[in-house]
Order: sequence, then C-alpha cells, then structure tokens
Amino acid sequence: MPVLTQTCARAGAVLGDSFDAELASFVAGADETAALAAFDELTERDLLRREGPLGRFRFRHPLVRTAVYQSAGSGWRIEAHRKAANALALRGAPPAARAPHIRQSARPGDARAVEDLIAAAEQMTALAPVTAAEWLGAAIALSGPRQERSQPELLLKQAAALVTAGRLREGQDILRTAAHALPEDDLRLRARITATRADVEYQLGHYHQATALLLRELKDGADGLSPAEIADLQLGVASVALRRGDVDSAAERSEEALRTLQEPGGDGPGREPMRAARAGSLLALAHATAGDAAQADLHLARAVQTLDDTDDRILAPHVDVPALTGWAELTRGDLDAALRHLDRGLRLARLTGRTAVAADLYAASAHVLTLLGRLDEAEAHAEDAAEAAVLIGNDEPRSLAASARSAIALWRGDVARALAACEEAMSRDSLAPGPPRAAIGGMLGPCLLESGDPAGCVRAVLTAGGGTDLLRFGALTRPRWFRVLTRAELARGDVAAAGRRAEDAAAALTPDSPAGQRGFALLARAEVGLSLKEAESEAAEQADEAATAFRTARMPLYEATASLAAGSALAACGRHAEALTRFVRARDLSAACGVPALRDRAEERLRRSADVRP
Repeated sequence: MPVLTQTCARAGAVLGDSFDAELASFVAGADETAALAAFDELTERDLLRREGPLGRFRFRHPLVRTAVYQSAGSGWRIEAHRKAANALALRGAPPAARAPHIRQSARPGDARAVEDLIAAAEQMTALAPVTAAEWLGAAIALSGPRQERSQPELLLKQAAALVTAGRLREGQDILRTAAHALPEDDLRLRARITATRADVEYQLGHYHQATALLLRELKDGADGLSPAEIADLQLGVASVALRRGDVDSAAERSEEALRTLQEPGGDGPGREPMRAARAGSLLALAHATAGDAAQADLHLARAVQTLDDTDDRILAPHVDVPALTGWAELTRGDLDAALRHLDRGLRLARLTGRTAVAADLYAASAHVLTLLGRLDEAEAHAEDAAEAAVLIGNDEPRSLAASARSAIALWRGDVARALAACEEAMSRDSLAPGPPRAAIGGMLGPCLLESGDPAGCVRAVLTAGGGTDLLRFGALTRPRWFRVLTRAELARGDVAAAGRRAEDAAAALTPDSPAGQRGFALLARAEVGLSLKEAESEAAEQADEAATAFRTARMPLYEATASLAAGSALAACGRHAEALTRFVRARDLSAACGVPALRDRAEERLRRSADVRP
C-alpha cells in the first residue's frame, strides 16, 4: 500500500471510527485531492466505507480502526492529535470535541490544555461521567505548580463524576486525596468535598459514617458557607435519616433546608428550584411514611410541579428527585404518576450513566409494576436493580429488588423461588435496619405462609414490623401487613386472632388512606367473615367493596383476589349466579396479568358454581 495511503488511513484513525476527509487530509499533511484518492483506495480495499454526506468516511469495523491506529508510531500519533486539536479549535469546535486529542498530545504544564480539558469535562459530566472523569484525570496530570491550589477542586470534580457513574470506591479514594490536599482556609470547598464523601457513604449503605461527616461539617464550618451549601448538607442528613427509617429527623432536616434556601443568598424556588424540589420530595416521602397524608400531598404537589416544569437538561444531574417523588407517589397509592416519574428518572439515569440512582429507580419501578400486574416488566426491572446494586456495592437496592422478585414469584405460584429470594437477601449482614430490611423481612411472611408455615409467617411479619403495632412499616402501608397476619391466623385456625388482626387493619386506615390500603382492610374482614358461616353475606359485601377499592387503585391482581373471595362468599350463601360474575372477573384479570395459579383457582370455582347453579 502506498505510503500516502497508509498515512491518510492513520490520520483517519486518529480522528475516530468516523471522520471528515478534509480534516483527515490536514492531519496527514496531504493535499486534499490526493487524500481523497487515498480514501477511495482504502474504500476499494474494504477498510473504509462512505458515510452520509460527501466527504465523510468510517472504518469498516472498530477493530480495523484500532489496528490502523496502533500501526503508527507513538511520536507520529502525538503530533497527529495535536494537529487535530488545533484544526478543530480553528473550526470553533467545542472543548468536548477537542478533548480526546488534547489528552493525547498536551505537554505537562500546558495551562490552556488544562482549561480545555476541564471545560470539556463540565460539558460531559451529565451525559458521560466516566469520560468526564478521565479528562479531569488528564487535566490533573498535566497541571503544573501554578495550578497546584486548584488540584483539590479538580479532584472533587473527578470524584463526583465517578460517583455519578456508580464507581463509588474509586470516587471515595479520590475524595480522601482531595481532603488531604485541601487548604485549611477553603471552607466552602471543604463543605462540598464533605457532602460528596457523605453521599458516597450513603450510597454504600454506611449511614452512621455519612451522618457523622455531615453533622460535623454543619457544626464546624457552617459560618463560612452560603445558604445553598448549608442546605445541601441538611438535605444530606435528611436523606440518610429517611433511609434509616427516622422520618421525624428526615422531615425536620428537610424543613430546615427549605428555610435555609429562603435566606438571602439562598436559591429557593424562584431561582434554582431543584434543591427545593429535593427537599419537597423528601418531606413528601417522610410524611407519607409517617401517615400524614395531607402534608405528604402538599409537598408532593410542589415537587411534582417543579419536576414537570423542568426540562431534562436541568433535571439530569438531579435524578434522585424523580426517584424520591416516585417512592412517595407509590406510598400514596398513585401508581400511574409514580411510574411516569420513575420512567423519566430511569431514562435520564441511563442516559447519564447514573448507576447508583438507577438501582433505586429500577427497584421502585419493579414494585409499582408488580402492583399494576405487569409482572414481566416488573421482573426485568428487579433484575436490573440487582445488577446495578452489585456494581455499586450496596445491598439495599438488591434487597428492595428481592422483595419485588419474591412477590412476583408468589403470584406465579413459585413459592420455592420466592422464599429463596427473601432468605438470600436476609442473609446479607450489611443490610442495615430501616425500610429496606423491613420490606424484605415482611415479604418473608407470605412466603412462609404459602409454604405451609403460618406460625413462621406471623413471626417474620412481627419481627420485620417491630412488634404487634408494625411501627417499622410505613403507616400508610400497615393495612397490607395486618391482612397478611389475618390470613396467617386463619391458616393456624385461630379465627379470633384473625378477627383482631383484621380490626387492626381497619384501625390503621385514615380518611386519606390510599384506595389500595382500604382494599386490604376490607379484604381482611371479608376473609375472616368467610370463615364464619353466619357472616358470609357480609363477607361478600366487604369483598366486593375491596375489589372496587383495588380497581380504583389499579391493582388488578388484588382485585382478582377480592373478586374470588366475593364469589366464594356469594356461593356459600347460595347466590351462585352472582358468584359466577365474580369468578369470571377474577379469571379474566389473572389471565390478563399472566398469573395461571390464580386463574386456575378462579376457573375451578367457576366450574363448581356453574354445576350447582339452578
């Protein structure tokens, strides 16, 4: 192959898998006409393909490009990258387009190259955090003595990019280096480094360490910080408290942050709204967990308004806000809204490589989709949550995903798989006390019940809930767990105890309880009534009301369960024609959701009622 043709091929390889012929000819130092002839020859040899507009080519395969690139000498490649960077600068290309070439050709101490790499990283952090971290690493390596004071700032940015991508351990190591290199008088940078270190500890499930870092910074360095920086620390404390199940502290710190943002120099809703939206979503979830539906709805409405008014470009660095909002909406029973915000958060998390937040978003989505009866999608999201959690080294999203997988397996009649998912999650010592542990511990209950161990079910639910009042479960979700206990007591043959559990479910309701939770309380009473022959007519009415509540909540599998109970009660009363309609409804719903075990039960009851119908 002629030398010029080889040189042009190498110039194209320097520019990338796809390249502009004019720019490649400049890098090759060749006349453009001669370069085009060389590219034609490379195309005839099937090394290149024409691409799109006239004058663009691409390598047949990335491996071909790599082989051509590596065939050039190291010195030649450095000079070629320098030419490419200069040519792109003359064309007005943004720093992100020039950064790959600057990184490969800049000399140590080149202040302009350092500035360009930093600017490029800032452009790419939201969309490609790993690439941004690599460019910041190059900027740090190129920095000379004049940039020594800026090193901690660059290290923080590099660590933050790695944390964004879910590479928490690497980010943690760099943050320690940044903290040691930090001048003692730079209080504001220290606060930012501390907040990021605490965020890493939080994402790793190290809640005590995260809280200690944040509280120490609030105590020692708050006088030198802006209101926005103080609010970030307060919101960090609130986030950790909420994950630990300390809803009072979470609400208190979130309220403090909102007040701080209203101070002069803060950035409340009228300026940069995302901090206020984060505080609002934290408050919504804290109040919903505590059972204060009115306050939850107030803060949730404000957070949702901000989310819906914010475009993706601004929201992308703040995808924890749709995650928190989605969890709050799930707790309040608004499944469609929850899925809408979780889907948006997931799309942005995938786009920007936010692995840690994606794990939480996947787990929340799995729970929502399970309640909606979309089990195939729910299972896929649960698997994605588990994989993302393994990448970041945090067991809590894995446990939340395991509770969803267990519920899906139970609906599908695979009790062994459901039980194994719970037991595997419970065996992890790193799972700290809090809502995720309560969720997986509670899910162990119905698994044991379906495996023929109702006494074990009662023990598991009471242990997870922290005693007979089930205070470790969110207040608005307790009727669901009391209904599990009701079923377990019925399976043990203790109808009186079952009746007390059903009354507990009803007592846990408030006027603002989600429709689905009303359904659980009604269904618990109906199941107790169904076991008492003299109460079958009332049980049928309660089961019908439960089915209506579940239909309102868009929970089709629970609606099918309630319809099956209503049909059974009606059949026991001799009202077989009415029973048939309930059994048909249960069969159709369970079939539509792909749950053959429940469908077969409905079919069997349908046949039995049809046989005795006059």
